[in-house]
Amino acid sequence: MKKFAMTFSYIFTTVSIFSFLIGRITLRFEQFELARPSAIFMGTMLIAILIAISIKIYESRKGNGILNVVVAYIITAPVPFILQFMYQNLLFRFIRGIYILLGIYVLFYTLFILFQHIKNRQSQKELNDLLPKKDTSKQ
Repeated sequence: MKKFAMTFSYIFTTVSIFSFLIGRITLRFEQFELARPSAIFMGTMLIAILIAISIKIYESRKGNGILNVVVAYIITAPVPFILQFMYQNLLFRFIRGIYILLGIYVLFYTLFILFQHIKNRQSQKELNDLLPKKDTSKQ
């Protein structure tokens, strides 16, 4: 639970900074006042919780690894819709903005998974190289 709390705190800090920057940009360029700051705070909390749960499921050693990846993606898929609820029409004037953001998310998620796969493959190769080789010629 302590590791989850640390993961959540890092993610919440990052998401809060991004939420603050998005709010500042919309206030600066749109000259629009955000009417519901509590909804923005709750949305930020919900996004941080979803991402933290997703990371913990992704890192889980229990169960099927591919299924963990898919479940982690499904858990974080509603993030663009939460952003739309938080900022209403300020961020996404058209519905295709959500789909563009979802596409960008899928791209980064795929790159992250490929990076993890390459990293795991490399560490597996290094560990296999450390195993002593059996010499069959002695027998």
